[in-house]
Amino acid sequence: MKKASITLYLCLILSVLLSLIAVSFYSARIAAGRAMLACSLEEGMFSLFGEYDSELFERYGLMFLDGGRGTSSLRLHKLTDRTEQYASYIVNPGRDTGGNVPVAMTVPAASITGYVLATDGGGEAFRRQVCTAMKGRLVGNAARNALRLSQETQNLAETQRSEMQENLSDDTVTESEQAAADAIDLGPDYSDPRDSVAAARRMGIMNLVIPAGRTVSAGTVNLSDLPSGRSLQRGIGGIAVSKKGLADHALLMEYAVEMFHCFTSADETDQSGLQYQLEYLLCGKGSDAENLKGTLNRLMLMREASNLAFLTANPGKRSESLAAATTVAGLLGVPYLAPLIAVGIRAAWAYAEGVLDLRRLLNGEKVSLVKTEENWQLSISQLPVFLNSSESGGEEDSDGLDYEGYLRLLLMIKSDTDLTKGLMDLVEDTMRHTEGKSSFRIDNCIDAMSMELAVTAEGRELKTYEQYGYGMN
Repeated sequence: MKKASITLYLCLILSVLLSLIAVSFYSARIAAGRAMLACSLEEGMFSLFGEYDSELFERYGLMFLDGGRGTSSLRLHKLTDRTEQYASYIVNPGRDTGGNVPVAMTVPAASITGYVLATDGGGEAFRRQVCTAMKGRLVGNAARNALRLSQETQNLAETQRSEMQENLSDDTVTESEQAAADAIDLGPDYSDPRDSVAAARRMGIMNLVIPAGRTVSAGTVNLSDLPSGRSLQRGIGGIAVSKKGLADHALLMEYAVEMFHCFTSADETDQSGLQYQLEYLLCGKGSDAENLKGTLNRLMLMREASNLAFLTANPGKRSESLAAATTVAGLLGVPYLAPLIAVGIRAAWAYAEGVLDLRRLLNGEKVSLVKTEENWQLSISQLPVFLNSSESGGEEDSDGLDYEGYLRLLLMIKSDTDLTKGLMDLVEDTMRHTEGKSSFRIDNCIDAMSMELAVTAEGRELKTYEQYGYGMN
């Protein structure tokens, strides 16, 4: 009887121990299942995001996952199917070989809980990737230098504008200016240059400055089909948060100049989509002709203001304009209006010089931001017939800016929001004209995503959550 009681006691103890061991093994298998599930989702998302659009990356340095999978609308179920396929290799490693698995699990089921598109938040993800791409291209403080150049140019423009406003209506004449004007003889045949400049203005800027033999691109685009002109798809769930840096605007501008064409760099043999892309960023019109015209008008305003500031501040030029005004006033029989006419002649002279400036720019030459006696081209005697004169004075501005340089300055004035929208338009339009990419949409491009993966293991449902994105560490 005593021995039987000991045996019963040991059986009870062993049953408890065996239960503990069994529970421990079960818990270990569940823990192993959770670990395998977490690894499988991480590996699945890593592999999924490795399928980024290679064409987009090679052309523009942007790494986005095409959520449309080659179509014009999001195909999120295809992304979950792909993730499940990748995850299955970890949760069921022996499924294809018939081998044993450490933990029996059902086929994983993935669901998307959130995603961020390139266009969300006004293109925050797009802007971040652009700036990241450019930081790897620019050397040293190039972006900050570009920003400083913009600020200096804007300060210069403000100074010139104030000088122009101050002197535009200044018809006072000093004794030295009058004496210098009296010494200039323009001849009896000198005509009123304001008439020829007014006639030139009516011709339109395109007819005045486009180089001979060069045709304007006929490229067009339907603005309502571009991201800035249509309703965009939106992501769900806030995942990635990007912060703008001090030099982000300069980086966006440098990216635009490096990646896209303008009038002087466009491939005339390529007639797909917009050719004057930098001009589109500035004007946002639906045709190359409209964008070029708008850009040239802006450049003319810039050059006209700079030229007029020089003319009003230079004593020699003021004397020459007064001499011309005296001649014109004499022909009109109103000599007392000569000082006032001189103001109008200087304005006409600034415009005519601007026409020559733009011709140089469109021919690939450089033009200084600030005029000097050395680089001034048009003499007062040539002014009435400046359109018919093939000769111009002044030295080539080797230290000036070319056409792209002036576009840089105009782009600096654009806001980050407008510049980002324009860049997204250009990227999508260009990609759509790439073979096999006719359905490309920038608002299908996924930057980050969060997923939930669920399986049944050992009779229990296990779930894990993971988020992954190109901007995450």
